[in-house]
Amino acid sequence: MLKKSHIMNNMEYRGFWRHLGIPCITIGIFAKSIKFNPNSIINYLKRETMPSDIVVIIILMGEMTNNQLYFERPLEKINVILNKTLGGAINGGLSILS
Repeated sequence: MLKKSHIMNNMEYRGFWRHLGIPCITIGIFAKSIKFNPNSIINYLKRETMPSDIVVIIILMGEMTNNQLYFERPLEKINVILNKTLGGAINGGLSILS
């Protein structure tokens, strides 16, 4: 069951590390899965909290793993338009490939 507090508020960085353990992935694999630069994820350590969109993604990946569903295939279908300088998505940048 998803904890409402994780979605409504930013998750602390160490909580994010715990959630990475559910699907047994590293920061590098997580970043590659969502088409981010791993350093972009690591840089959130300076803030001490993770943005809500990243929190939602890692919690859903964990829930999928707990329910024996593969998160890799759906994520591969998402086309992310990357910002050349920062490595983040532009204008929402996500679209589902058909």
